[in-house]
Amino acid sequence: MDMKNTQNIRILLFIILAVTSMMLFFDVVLTPKIRIPADRTYRAEEGVLDLRGWDINELPFIPLNGEWEFFWNQLLESGEFEGVESAFAEVPGTWADSETGYATYRLHLITDPLEGDLALRNQSAGTAMNIFVDGEQVVAIGHVSDEEDTAVPAYRTGVTRLSSLEGATSFDIIVQISNYDYRIGGLWRQIWFGDYETLSRWHWGAEVRTVILFSALFVMGLYHFAIFLLRSKDRQYFALSIFCLLLSLRALFPTQYTIMHLFPHLPFHILVRLEYLTFYLALPTAALLFSIMYREEFHAAVVRIVVTISFLFACSVLMFPPLVFTRYVFLFYGFSALSILYIVFAILRAAIHRRSGAVFTLIGTVILAAATINDNFYSSFIIHTDTYIETGMILFIFFQALALSIRLTEAFTRVEVLSSSLTELNAGLEQEVDKRAEELKAAYESVKKLELVRFADEERKQLGRDLHDGLGQSVHALELLGEGLRLSRHDPEVTEQKLEAILEVNGEIRDYLYTILEELYPVNIGKLGLVAGIETLAEKISSYHGISVDLDCPQGEVPVNDVLANDLYLIISEAVNNAIRHADPSRIRVVLRYDEESISLHVVNDGVGTHTTVRDERNSQGGRGLKIMEYRTVSHGGTFSAQYQPSGRFSVISEIPLVQDGKDEEVDDDNSHDA
Repeated sequence: MDMKNTQNIRILLFIILAVTSMMLFFDVVLTPKIRIPADRTYRAEEGVLDLRGWDINELPFIPLNGEWEFFWNQLLESGEFEGVESAFAEVPGTWADSETGYATYRLHLITDPLEGDLALRNQSAGTAMNIFVDGEQVVAIGHVSDEEDTAVPAYRTGVTRLSSLEGATSFDIIVQISNYDYRIGGLWRQIWFGDYETLSRWHWGAEVRTVILFSALFVMGLYHFAIFLLRSKDRQYFALSIFCLLLSLRALFPTQYTIMHLFPHLPFHILVRLEYLTFYLALPTAALLFSIMYREEFHAAVVRIVVTISFLFACSVLMFPPLVFTRYVFLFYGFSALSILYIVFAILRAAIHRRSGAVFTLIGTVILAAATINDNFYSSFIIHTDTYIETGMILFIFFQALALSIRLTEAFTRVEVLSSSLTELNAGLEQEVDKRAEELKAAYESVKKLELVRFADEERKQLGRDLHDGLGQSVHALELLGEGLRLSRHDPEVTEQKLEAILEVNGEIRDYLYTILEELYPVNIGKLGLVAGIETLAEKISSYHGISVDLDCPQGEVPVNDVLANDLYLIISEAVNNAIRHADPSRIRVVLRYDEESISLHVVNDGVGTHTTVRDERNSQGGRGLKIMEYRTVSHGGTFSAQYQPSGRFSVISEIPLVQDGKDEEVDDDNSHDA
């Protein structure tokens, strides 16, 4: 485990230690424990509790436990016990013979003259309760009745000040209870008697502890739900958020029933249903949570069984009254015990297999399982220890948060490693892409050169055909005339005719040769120069086609070498002829500009061609004008384009640098060569 993981674990362990210390503070300071001396029992015997010798400064309060007088199916008040047969019942405890009914409990206390501010602290009872102290009713929870129709069940805990006991040496505590709505009834929780301030502080501390527990669990639930919203594919955060919310709601019930202070008018039937639902739904949520976290260790069939049976119990809570569905809670206790054992065993296997965070998950689960089993037995009045579910819940949630944090941190670490690897791979890919791009560029240049070579080869072939078709026939005719001249050398008249024919054919050959040379080197023939050659071309076009060709060259003559001058002339000629063939223009404008670095040529026409003209010209089998113009431009290292301008006019643009490979183009001052 790396340093970052270790640091996170230390932080979370510190938080756990702080929370545990806080819980211990509330447990010790706000919930003081009773240390009754071994030589004093302070236990009721046969309905009497002897508190003589009790020092309230030494023991601020004591539980009123032991044998109370018990009057079954009777609701008695002070002065009504004379001649009534009684039995004895253990308090705290439940009715042994019947689940529903009503009864009266009575305890007689013998004390030294009482002094100070005294009080009673009561907890829940099953399920409606009245308390009378020295003949005065001091507590009324729900409505106690000997008839089911008029009885109203309720839970409420509290501290009641007993101001009437000042100086008393004996008094009775009478408790009336009725139950028609729960599986068990009776005075099932302790009643405490002692100093009002101490009991109030104890009761207040228990309430504060419950509220803090609820708040912490509720916030943890919202926190993990927020993480789930950000990462919806991580379902373990959703399961943990639901589990935290269920535990936070569960914390408001046993044994303080703090929820009744928040919602004092909450009906008893809804209260009990909420209490049982939080219990029944927490088990399947925990099973789903751990099965998501450690999928390899959990069998899907077992998880489905746990979820299905738990939901059946939850449905019974919604379908039946409390008197019915509370009877089967012991079945769920057994089922939940088996389920918890399976969950602990599966998490233990995950820890053995070194699954991420499994050790901390196991610790938290064992703590919560132990606290849950203890509190289930305590709530069922099987044992009389204390409730530890609050501490168990807090430690469980923080251990689960620790486990998830470890998993998340390891995931982030893997992401960082992968990100670093991807960065290195990306750098290598960029280099490879650059290399491939250079190779493609070189391949493109090679293809481009091959294309130029192909164009040059086509021009050579065309020149060869022209020479063969034109000069070839004339030369052949000249050969025939020469042969005829040799044969007719003795006939002066025939010889004269042959010589005239030979001179005529020779003239045709000369004219045809000059025509070809003019096409190849139009500017150099007769030493016209580039501008003069363009002007001559313009006059021919105007004469032949009636189209105005305007030359815009403010610098005058362009000082370039013969080869470049001839190629520029041929580009202009091809562009003008293309415009005449395809665009039907009325005016063609030739713009020629140059400086020390480059020469720029624009040929613009105002014809009526369409945007497909360029595409058709480039793709046609017979039309090679644009390709040849591009070839001539690129052969000098320039750039070529043929496109429509925003004004709608079609233009041919050729940009040719006058500097190549760091050297200026050689300029031939003579600007010509002899044909």
